[in-house]
Amino acid sequence: MRHPKKLSAFIRRLGQRAAQAGRHPALASTAALAAWAYTGLVVLWLGFWFATGEALLPVRLTIAFVYWIALGLIAAAALALWQRRWRLAALSVPLALLLGAPYLPQYLPRFGAPPATGETFTVMSYNVMGRNRDVDAIAAVILKERPDILFLQEFYLMDALRGRIGPLYGGDPVHEALEPQMGLAVLSRFPLTPLPPLRGIQKAVAHLPCGDIHLWTLRAPKTFDGPAAQHRFVIMLAEDMRTEEGPAMAAGDFNLTERSAPYAYLRGFLRNAHEEAGFGLGATFPAPGRRLGWLLPPMIRIDHIFYSSDLTPLHAEVLSEAGGSDHYPLKAQFICQAEK
Repeated sequence: MRHPKKLSAFIRRLGQRAAQAGRHPALASTAALAAWAYTGLVVLWLGFWFATGEALLPVRLTIAFVYWIALGLIAAAALALWQRRWRLAALSVPLALLLGAPYLPQYLPRFGAPPATGETFTVMSYNVMGRNRDVDAIAAVILKERPDILFLQEFYLMDALRGRIGPLYGGDPVHEALEPQMGLAVLSRFPLTPLPPLRGIQKAVAHLPCGDIHLWTLRAPKTFDGPAAQHRFVIMLAEDMRTEEGPAMAAGDFNLTERSAPYAYLRGFLRNAHEEAGFGLGATFPAPGRRLGWLLPPMIRIDHIFYSSDLTPLHAEVLSEAGGSDHYPLKAQFICQAEK
C-alpha cells in the first residue's frame, strides 16, 4: 500500500476501539452487530456475483473494491475472535480468506532465480486526463521519470508538450507515434513504426537494440458501458496481439480491476507488470485531478502494463505525482534478450 502511515494509524485506532469495547458491554454489542451486518451484506453481494456474474452494474462496481471489502472482513473477523463470537468468526474468517488471500503475494518477498542478463529499458503508462490543460505539470512528470517508452492516454496536447520535453533523452530525438483522434500516443527513445490502429487501440513497433517489441496503448470502455462492451474490447485486443510474433506489450487505462472477468481473460495469456514486480495494491485511481482524489487515497488499480513472456520485469511501481491528472502513472523496468 502506498500510504503505510495511514494504514498503521487505522490499525492502531482499530485496536484501541476493540480494547474500549471489551470494557464497555454496550459498545461491544454494537460493534458485533455492525460486524454481523457488514458480513451479511458481503454474503448477499457474493450471492448476486455468483448468480449473475457481472451483469448487474452494482455488482460490477463493487468488484472494483474487493481489496477494501476484504479489509473490512478482516476487521470483522478480528472483532469476532476478540469477543469470542464463534458463529460470526466461522462466517467472517473464511470470507476474509476467500477475498483477501489473492492479494497476499503482493506483500511478500519475491524469491526465485536472478533476472537474465540483457537490454534493460523503462516504460511508463500515463492517462493525463482529457480536460487536464496543465502541460507544464504533465511535462514535469515525464522529464522526472525519463521513460524509454511512454504510453499516453486522453492526450490531445502534443504540440504544446513537444516544446517542453525536448531534452527528454539529452541530445537524442524523441520518436513519436500519434493517434490524435483517439487521444493516444507513444513516445520513445527508440525508433517507432506506427501500425494501423484498432478501434480505441493504437499500435506501433519499437525498434530496440535487443529486437522489435510490438506495442498497444489504449483507453478501454468504462464499467458503466456494460460487460459486453468491455469483453468485446479485450477480445479484440487479445486476438490482435495473438497475430503478432515476438515480444509484446499492452499498456494504458483498461478500466478493469484485478477481480473482473475481462481482466482474468487477459491474464490467461499475458502477464501483469505490477503483479510480477510491484508491491501492494498498486492503486492508480483516483488522483487529485478528480475532486474525489483530494479526499481519498488511490483505491483501485485500473491502469495496467501487460506483457508477453518474452520480457521480464525487474521493478514496477505507481508514481506519486499525477501532474494534474485523475490517474497516477505506472512505471516499470524490463529486460529483454537480444535476438539471435
